[in-house]
Amino acid sequence: MVERIVVKNCLSDLLIRAGQELLRSLSEGGLDTYSAAWFFSSENEDWRLLVALKNLDGSGRRGAYDAIYHLLKKNPDIESTIGFYDVFVILDSDPLAQAFAKVGKGLQDGPGRTYAGPVKNGPYVEDAFVYRLP
Repeated sequence: MVERIVVKNCLSDLLIRAGQELLRSLSEGGLDTYSAAWFFSSENEDWRLLVALKNLDGSGRRGAYDAIYHLLKKNPDIESTIGFYDVFVILDSDPLAQAFAKVGKGLQDGPGRTYAGPVKNGPYVEDAFVYRLP
């Protein structure tokens, strides 16, 4: 029997700061964030920035991706750290969005905190960094 050993990439401070800047830019651009977190996808073995925007319906996701694309293009420092395909827009009704919102609202200081564990009606979170939102 062959065992597969997976070495997980660490989430760097640089990615955390770049995510914070992207969220700040979204807010300044008029897009209210419901919750946001770096989420480790064990399926793809990489980190993904999940962003849930308030009052976003299925047709609004394209607009959100357009805004993110243009924000990244305007901010080469962020774009050099976070690729467009590293950002995933999810609905605020998504169980992950709701779990991350709950964790984020409980934060008093700092940019955020790590989280791991089960999500009600959602997947098990192996590793995540949840942002504290203003």
